[in-house]
Amino acid sequence: MKAYLFNADKNTVTEISPERAVVQAAKGNYCWLDIESPVEDDFLALTKRFKIQPLAMKQIRNAAGVPEIITGTELSYICWYGPENGVSGQNKRFSCVFGESLLITIREGRVPAIDRNLEVLAEEPEILGRGIGILLYNILDAAVDDYFLIIDSLSDRIDQIEDAMFAHPGADDVRHLFDLKRQMIDLRRVIEPEREVVNSLLRRELNFLQSNNEVYFQDLYDHLVRIIDLIDTLRDVTSGAMQIYQATISNNLNAIMKQLTIIATIMMPLTLISGIFGMNVAFPGKETPAGFWIIMTAIVAIGAAMLVWVWKRHWI
Repeated sequence: MKAYLFNADKNTVTEISPERAVVQAAKGNYCWLDIESPVEDDFLALTKRFKIQPLAMKQIRNAAGVPEIITGTELSYICWYGPENGVSGQNKRFSCVFGESLLITIREGRVPAIDRNLEVLAEEPEILGRGIGILLYNILDAAVDDYFLIIDSLSDRIDQIEDAMFAHPGADDVRHLFDLKRQMIDLRRVIEPEREVVNSLLRRELNFLQSNNEVYFQDLYDHLVRIIDLIDTLRDVTSGAMQIYQATISNNLNAIMKQLTIIATIMMPLTLISGIFGMNVAFPGKETPAGFWIIMTAIVAIGAAMLVWVWKRHWI
């Protein structure tokens, strides 16, 4: 558990104890308390030191909560998700408890969006000095920006699968498409509730959300809407790729059937001739060497004539 305090006189951020953060936040000084991999003592300390709603504390302890917002008289709560490694992988859940002068982030392990903002805070302490609303926006926006990287990666993989389908379609391509589609569905299940969370932030009058902060959260809302549109577009492209696979397989099958039909058509008269002269019936000249060569010549001539006929009709 680490706490950071913004010193307005020196325009610096210093690390302080959690106990001091409680006192400084009560005085109206901007503080950020970051709790990584919390244990039971941390949850008890949160309940004791801060006026967090019991429902919010219940959701903080819930490892499988959905994105949501719970507002309180002094502190409000947001459940949010971000990519685990910043580009791909599982969505990592983290919680934000915030008020007019305090932000508490609770997470299980590493969350790239929070880690990056901690690094930025060390170089640009004025970010915390601009208010809790801006700091919360920066954290949520960093997580949303990572989703754009995931969508770009998904788009590139779909393009690669489509190229492979046109060249050598296979069952593995379909399996990969279904995997991508499942990832997009999981991604949409997270993004849609997050959009509603930001919409709620814009609709409700919260102390931390000053009038000059609304434009930032409106921008965050627009980003989430754009991500949902991109996901829907990629799902349509994925469905189109599956149709391409089915059409390619059908065309290849039709081409094979066409070739087999041409071969069978050419062989039919040749089989008829050889079958007639192969019967146990006496034909004129059948038992002579000249008769054998006449039959063979007829078979070759008819076969060549049919090949020429098929070729002129552009069937081969």
